[in-house]
Amino acid sequence: MHWSKRIARARHWSGHDWRGLWQGWMALLWAAWQLRRQPLPDLLAALQRQPVSAHPAPPTELVQGVQRAAHLFPRPMLCLPQSIAIARLLSQQGQPYAFLLGAQPKDETLAAHAWIEIEGIPINSPPDSAQRHPVLLEQAIPAGETGLR
Repeated sequence: MHWSKRIARARHWSGHDWRGLWQGWMALLWAAWQLRRQPLPDLLAALQRQPVSAHPAPPTELVQGVQRAAHLFPRPMLCLPQSIAIARLLSQQGQPYAFLLGAQPKDETLAAHAWIEIEGIPINSPPDSAQRHPVLLEQAIPAGETGLR
């Protein structure tokens, strides 16, 4: 679907939906920028140092905002930048989670996938992600302390 049609559908969104889109868009921009600037282990360590918001949102809303933003983004935003963006938003909420990266040999290539889990349940990927993409990297991010940004 052409991006202008995607935006046209968005005009029926509520103010809450627009706020989620804005948060998702900013988190995706940050993720794309950081993925170019530093190695993944350093980026994951930086997520643990995020300031924590006093007004948390449910993780499903954060995922939906990032997925909407990725859908409207002018260039493809695949699983890695989306997962990093979701991880940033969760870190800012003080929510504990795990960042996972898995890979599966496919033909003569390697099919890799990144996702986020809360309490062992993928929140931005199918439930069988770990079976389809054996986990190569799992980074648990503990809960942060709530405070004003």
